[in-house]
Amino acid sequence: RQQDGPFYGTPLWEGYNTGDRGTAYRFHIVDPITFTRSLRVEIEHKGSQTFPDGKTSGFIERDDLMSSVALWYQTEPHKPWPPLPPGPDRLPFREQALAVGYKLVPEARHSGAPLEVQALGGVTDGKQLWFRPTSAGAWVEVPFSLTNELTAELWLKVVHARDYGTWRVKLDGKDLGTFDLYNATITPTAHRLGMHTLSAGSHTLRFEGVGKSDRSTGYLLGFDALTARIPAYLRPPGFDLRKVQK
Repeated sequence: RQQDGPFYGTPLWEGYNTGDRGTAYRFHIVDPITFTRSLRVEIEHKGSQTFPDGKTSGFIERDDLMSSVALWYQTEPHKPWPPLPPGPDRLPFREQALAVGYKLVPEARHSGAPLEVQALGGVTDGKQLWFRPTSAGAWVEVPFSLTNELTAELWLKVVHARDYGTWRVKLDGKDLGTFDLYNATITPTAHRLGMHTLSAGSHTLRFEGVGKSDRSTGYLLGFDALTARIPAYLRPPGFDLRKVQK
């Protein structure tokens, strides 16, 4: 569970689904572990899985991506440490922009309401796709294409504001969710859409206005970008972890 304390905690725990992230820490301050030459730490990476045959296990070695950081006190001098890999090489994923709103305004299809590029801080290149209907029922579609098939965690980056509406979002006709974009202040926000596999070729991202919050004064939409977090490693769908046990 997500919690934090003075000596141990789990400040980030997103859940058990593919792509979910977790962070844990432990500080040995009141119970220090002393060593003179070297210290070895092993991290148990076991968890649960439902197997393809329907059986389950709550304690099986998993192939999740793990990284660790250790901090310690020592007397000097010490031998030179090897250089760390560049920052991007240490990430468990790389991020790719699939559709950037303001760039797609010329190609967008939409119902009869003003559509334009708006300058705004906190979004991609300081610009967003800004759609300004005055009632529910409006829609806007933006096209994008992929050179290769892609399996990744998708994120929808939109803007929340006091006069923004509630929008249903679809990708190639598949419902990705409905988002209330009301907020008392202008706030660029990223919404996690889960893991998806997209084929090479053309795709369509569609926004459908379905109303607004009672607190909102309008039905507007501000679309920043659709991005993909591509994992450094991804287990094949339906893979049986019993095949990789030591």
